[in-house]
Amino acid sequence: MQFSVFAILSLLAPIISSTPILSRQTAVAPPLTYLFTAHVQVAKPFTLTIPVQGGIRIIEGVLGGNITGPGLTGTVSGGLVYPVIYVNHTLNEPTLNLYGTTSDGTPFFLTQSGIGTNGDQLSRIQIDIGGKYASLSSEFILAEVKNSETTGISVVTGYKVGPTS
Repeated sequence: MQFSVFAILSLLAPIISSTPILSRQTAVAPPLTYLFTAHVQVAKPFTLTIPVQGGIRIIEGVLGGNITGPGLTGTVSGGLVYPVIYVNHTLNEPTLNLYGTTSDGTPFFLTQSGIGTNGDQLSRIQIDIGGKYASLSSEFILAEVKNSETTGISVVTGYKVGPTS
């Protein structure tokens, strides 16, 4: 027995027409809540660069830094920055890991990864942390990253995405 596409669609028409596939509602951006700004001092790149498809991975150490804001305040003790920079230098896939302690002594480990140019990037931050900050571990944190090649300081501004609790 052979069915045409039109015959099958005519049987499904009542189901399809009663189920909106695409809503005509306007998409609403989730709210952003400012959490913190981190100033991170990045060392000069190590002489080691690793070739990757379409570019190179640069490895840089983190010398230290600070984090201030209503959601998190503390000191960055160290870490590693290892972006992939593509040959045309218009695209960068930054990744960084930081560790340190909050102002009350709670240790944390922060991972940031995203995409952008050498100067400006948009990323996601994930934080391993406990104590009164434990809820940050399950939040979606959006970050705006501004890098200065002249000073070696990266400024990372973190925002919680979603409703405030």
